[in-house]
Order: sequence, then structure tokens, then C-alpha cells
Amino acid sequence: MQESLMNHSQRGYSLIELSIVLAIIAVVIGGAITGVQAILQSNNVNKTISNTNRAIGAITSKLIRDNSYALATTVNLSSRAMGVWEEKTVTNPGLGTAAVTNEFGGAVHVAPMATATYGLATNQAYVYTLTGVPTSACTDLALGLESLGLGLAVNNQLASAVATAPTALSGTVLKSPGVLPTSATVSQACAPSANTGQTTITMLIPRS
Repeated sequence: MQESLMNHSQRGYSLIELSIVLAIIAVVIGGAITGVQAILQSNNVNKTISNTNRAIGAITSKLIRDNSYALATTVNLSSRAMGVWEEKTVTNPGLGTAAVTNEFGGAVHVAPMATATYGLATNQAYVYTLTGVPTSACTDLALGLESLGLGLAVNNQLASAVATAPTALSGTVLKSPGVLPTSATVSQACAPSANTGQTTITMLIPRS
């Protein structure tokens, strides 16, 4: 009888210990997943900055002999002959339905500036747009991109809200001539009280 009670007690302790072990494993796995997600997002931010820098440089070199940026459009620049973006990110290159995808799964848009801005005449700059940027990646990405253009703006909105390529800075303008973004202004624009979970970043790139 005594031996039976001892065995029962041991089985009880074993269940408790197993529960503790499972709880610890769950915490470790949860932390690991969070860590992996953070690493992946950081990699996507860095790749987006690098790819955007390369694309803007390519656009400038391709259109340097033009009198304006009238041909700075997603359709024209997505042509394989232009080589602005990696082919794997482009669908229907050079066609009216051409689309370019960024590292976060959103779109890349390019369009000539439609209204005179900051002393620049129409078509003397173009707007480079990234949609579908997660709110959590927005601040790092915006601060990493701001040096590439004359102006930069952030709009907290779903990627689906950007049906056509913007022709002007959209949302909260964080950089303009004489004004530079700070971590406070960028983070507020990226994650306002009405947060959709996604942001759009637009940059104004002037002719050099």
C-alpha cells in the first residue's frame, strides 16, 4: 500500500515537472520566433535601402540625357532593357500592367512629379514610392532612405490604398529643403494613433 502511494506521488511530480519543462520550451520557442522575425525584418530594411539606392542611381544614369523625367514611370523603367530592378521583382516588364514588388511584399512605384514643388518645375523630379512597409520597419527605413532625395514623406495606410503611382509626396512630409527628419517626427508619422499596420514611403528625387 505504501509503495503504491509512493508511486502515485512520483507520477504526480513527474507531471508537474513535465508541465514546467513544456512551459519553458514554449517560452524559448516564442523568444526564438520573435528574434528570427526581428532579424528578417532588419535584413529586409537593409536590402530595401540598398536596392532603392541602386534603383535611383540606375534611373538617373538611364535618363541623364533626357530634358526631363517625363519617362520616369514604372512601366518604362521596368523594361528589361532598363535593368533598374532585379528581374525577379518585376512582373509584366515594360507593359501597361507592369508591377515591381519590394522586399516587404508591397509595391514600388515611380512617376514624374506632376506639380511644381520646392522650386522645381513639373517633370524635373520624380516620386519614388514604397508601399506595404510594416509600421515596425518604417522608422528605420525612412531614416535610411532620407538622404536619397530632396523630400520624403510617410503615410500610414494599407498598400491597397495606393492604387496608382503617387505624383507628389504623400502623407506627413518629414524632409524638405531646410528640414530634416528626427526619430521623434518619423516614429510619430509611421505609427499614429490610427495605425493600419502598414505605411507608404514617398521620396522626391530631383534631376541632378
